Amino acid sequence: MQRHPVAATALVVAPALALGAGSALFAQERAHSRVLAATLDDVRAARDAAETESERARREAETARLTLDFFVGTFTPTSVSGASGSGTTVDDVLAHGEKGVEGQLAGDPRSKARVYTVLARLFAMRKAYPRALELYDKALLMWRSEDASEVAPYVASTMNELGATLDTMGRTEEACARFREALALWPAG
Repeated sequence: MQRHPVAATALVVAPALALGAGSALFAQERAHSRVLAATLDDVRAARDAAETESERARREAETARLTLDFFVGTFTPTSVSGASGSGTTVDDVLAHGEKGVEGQLAGDPRSKARVYTVLARLFAMRKAYPRALELYDKALLMWRSEDASEVAPYVASTMNELGATLDTMGRTEEACARFREALALWPAG
């Protein structure tokens, strides 16, 4: 070995370099794998959130469609008995619409809640306040049977309309309580 000091040094240093380089590559690969795993977890979480939002939007679209179909079908002139002749009043039409909610929207509390809220608003506009209050309460009952995180703005809106009706009736303290409840439900932003 004395004759070839470079070769001797190479024989000693080469395995150390090979092991060191291999270890460095292994450590780098592990770090890279951890980064990829974290990125994959982020992508999966984003995909899950997008799927959840897509499902919520699909349900929302279906609720809107059912609600629109209900109103179009319920309030066409031929759907109200006696509508073809004279004598059908707005109250008759509203009562007819109210009767149809349970049958036509069975199994869809969100559509029922929307329809009850609209009917309550219409009764309130006609100064039929006791009936409006009953329908607002029915709407709130339907909304509260759903996932609160998804329907809070709708509950708040119905609560706000209930408060306005109570205020119109001179029931100011009750109205203020409903307004405070509604305010607490509105999303921050």
